Amino acid sequence: MNAKQGNLHISKDKSRGYIEFDPYLELSNGRKLHGKHGIMNIPAEVAKSAYEANMLDNIVIKDILKDK
Repeated sequence: MNAKQGNLHISKDKSRGYIEFDPYLELSNGRKLHGKHGIMNIPAEVAKSAYEANMLDNIVIKDILKDK
């Protein structure tokens, strides 16, 4: 079985609060088993933080997000 990435979202768990993909397993009968906590998406987290700080035009941020 291979876990697949679910939708990208901000974690509902306030102690986590970062952008993540919740993994899920798709069974042979079409049923999906969803995980509650996911894998952080670093480029999305950098973009969100840079946007909130009004720094999307910063050359360092642009370099980090290049090709993402």
